[in-house]
Amino acid sequence: MTIVQLDGRAQGQLARALQDAFTPQQFQQLLKYELNKNIHSFASLYDDYPTQLYKVIESLDSHGVSADLILAARVANPRNPALQAVAMARGLSPQLPDDQALQRILQRDVGFVDLATFHAGVARAEACVCRIEIAQRAVGTGFLIGTRTVMTNAHVIEPVLNRHHRPAEVIVRFDYKMSAGAYVIRPGTTHTLADDWHIESAGPSGLDIQPDGARGFAERDPDELDYALLRLSAPAAEDALGRGPTADRRGFLGLDSQARIAQGHTVFIVQHPDGAAMTIAVGQVSAINANHTRVRYSADTDSGSSGSPCFNARWDLVALHHAGDPLYAKFHRPTYNQGIPIAIIRQRLAQSGRFHHLMD
Repeated sequence: MTIVQLDGRAQGQLARALQDAFTPQQFQQLLKYELNKNIHSFASLYDDYPTQLYKVIESLDSHGVSADLILAARVANPRNPALQAVAMARGLSPQLPDDQALQRILQRDVGFVDLATFHAGVARAEACVCRIEIAQRAVGTGFLIGTRTVMTNAHVIEPVLNRHHRPAEVIVRFDYKMSAGAYVIRPGTTHTLADDWHIESAGPSGLDIQPDGARGFAERDPDELDYALLRLSAPAAEDALGRGPTADRRGFLGLDSQARIAQGHTVFIVQHPDGAAMTIAVGQVSAINANHTRVRYSADTDSGSSGSPCFNARWDLVALHHAGDPLYAKFHRPTYNQGIPIAIIRQRLAQSGRFHHLMD
């Protein structure tokens, strides 16, 4: 369990975030539903709301369990940027660079973007990313692009495509998150595949597992984009992310962004590396091949990261992660990781007539 002790400034930051995220009644429900505690245990109903917050935070922090309150608040209102900033600062959320480093990234890539907007983009992405499991084993990452449509790599779902495993053995797990202190928030929300689960897929290229030859970073066939679109048995986008009638819904990312990826841009990859709880990696784009079918970057990934979404500094979806430097297995220090630009996938889906049916 993570122990978080808050100084006066941090307590004030948490109190302001809670006041921004919840009405007094919603905060009382948060204590009851998520922590099994009653507001009467901490404060009088005659206290004003800021005083109630102060007394709750002070009491929980004195017992070393303020992390429980932060995590419960994030579960109840996962999209609130103020709460996310508090959680990140305390190691209770997938980690990103500190605010100073983020400001430099944003200024360099896209000019001035306020951190509240940035954190809102992170929260939206977190809600839509899932771990792909086959026969109770984590095999990759995916993300919602429609009400019940998940995108991942074709090679992640290949054991089902080639019928070595049944579709019924596939589990899609959302919300599997852990803090830097190894505090598991919750085991996640699971979904299964629909009977008509396979919407469309395109296999990878043989060049993806070969070191660059004399041609350098070669073009790939536009039909070899290593993606798969999976239909879920229930509309995961409608999942409630908290409790009560005002809880946010999961939503989905969609593929309608026109943002493009360019050399030197920063990329953020939300992933389940080696099946672990959700993390966020940061890196820079190092190369794009001539026909824009592959992009390379420095962000760290692992085997279970295949199928992860890649975002730019505005948190626009710009690529689908799928592979790393093939020389990694030859005792060579890997020099890049690799994805497929979303623009080329969107173009292929438009040509096949599938693009406008993905919201179903």
